[in-house]
Amino acid sequence: MRKCMFEKGKRTAAAAALAFVLAAGSIAGCGGSGGLEEAVQAVGEAVGGQGEDSQEAAQGEAAQGEDAQAEGEAAETAPQLPEYAPVDPESVPESAEGDFIYEDYGDSRIYITGYQGPGGQVKIPAHLGGAETMAIMKDAFKTNETITYIYIPETVTRIEEYSFRDCTGLEEAYIAADALAIEKSTFRGCTALRRVVLAGSVSTIEGEMDSGAFQGCTSLTEVVFPDTLNNHIQTNAFYGCTALETVDLSNTQLQGIGQLAFGYCTNLKTVKLPGTAQWVQCNSFMATPNLQEFDVGEGNTALEVQDGVVYTIDFCGSESPNTALFGLEGAMSEDLVIREGTERVTDHAFQHNQKVRTVTLPDSVTSIGSNAFSDCQKLAQVNFGNGVELIEQRAFEGCSSLEEVVLPASLTEMEDSCFSYCGLKKVSLPDGVKYSSGSTTQEYVFAGDKDAVFTFQGKEYTYDQAAELDALLAQ
Repeated sequence: MRKCMFEKGKRTAAAAALAFVLAAGSIAGCGGSGGLEEAVQAVGEAVGGQGEDSQEAAQGEAAQGEDAQAEGEAAETAPQLPEYAPVDPESVPESAEGDFIYEDYGDSRIYITGYQGPGGQVKIPAHLGGAETMAIMKDAFKTNETITYIYIPETVTRIEEYSFRDCTGLEEAYIAADALAIEKSTFRGCTALRRVVLAGSVSTIEGEMDSGAFQGCTSLTEVVFPDTLNNHIQTNAFYGCTALETVDLSNTQLQGIGQLAFGYCTNLKTVKLPGTAQWVQCNSFMATPNLQEFDVGEGNTALEVQDGVVYTIDFCGSESPNTALFGLEGAMSEDLVIREGTERVTDHAFQHNQKVRTVTLPDSVTSIGSNAFSDCQKLAQVNFGNGVELIEQRAFEGCSSLEEVVLPASLTEMEDSCFSYCGLKKVSLPDGVKYSSGSTTQEYVFAGDKDAVFTFQGKEYTYDQAAELDALLAQ
């Protein structure tokens, strides 16, 4: 069973917070194109373009850590930003060559390694030092506080990772470069960045766990994507861009979107995808409570939106057809009805959703993925269909309003923590079910549900009698 890479680190009251960490090995890919190239980019190899995401997820547990929590919590309120007037790139003169530190190794390319100019509006000369092509090296402009505008000419063919990270005065970037990728953490932490124009031939926007190209750009309100964007937007690329309201990719040739690429973009309202998009990770848009418009371009064969839920209609990366991929919290009803014919609710599909109160599943659903409804704190009722066979780990963890569940006779397996730390008082278990007692107390399928009474084959068991019940049902 494939699983997305995100798993919660806490099972207690922390379940209420929009904080989480990756758990290595919890997902092989929930929307990749074969292997999870970005899946959480490596959640970093290449699943047919997705592999990167999955590998990283496995490595990224500690990396995401405190930054993810801090950015997520800060994202809850809409930033109040003054109006911004875009800069006309033609009006900016080229900066003096002496403003740049660079190396010339005699190979017709200049390597920019630093900046020592006065700041303000900076336009890198197209032929700095007489070069035909240029590369901006790792950390070249990192932590600069004086640059407010950067123009990168078309003669730049590579922009290395971290090159503009934490440039806290930077408000706009115009990238005419013929670079193939915006590498990981290139503009991460540029908290004043308002506008990005990708005017060159960029094909990929890169990222890894805790290292998205534009991660944490909390003032970013506009990104102009090029028609050359024909590969992927990778893991965490725009994670925590809390001012971003619209992502218009309709004129690109994008193939896929990686894990948490737009996660915790809490004011994101509109997403427009091209018809070429073939996979979107199940948590690409996690914790976007205002997302209400999700348009898929003409000719797309992978995705379809109905009643505020995004479904797969054909293979969507590693996801099978007829899968509920994720919900649009800003568009869906509080009474969620999964459409007939759906066979799976995938991992993280509705995680952190603070709108849904009831869920109705059709008989066609056979599995509920890990963390599919975790931390849905208003969820009070689940009407399981008669076809559910598997409930994966942490599927309903932290659903504090869920007091009673009647599990269907079709259910045969429940994985670790799938109903842990809920508000359960009554649980009806079917005759054929088996579950894991968990290798730790917190991984017990009903961990923390101390007020629950469990009914199995006509006999009632309290939480304190769980050992007796476990002897019958633990596999």
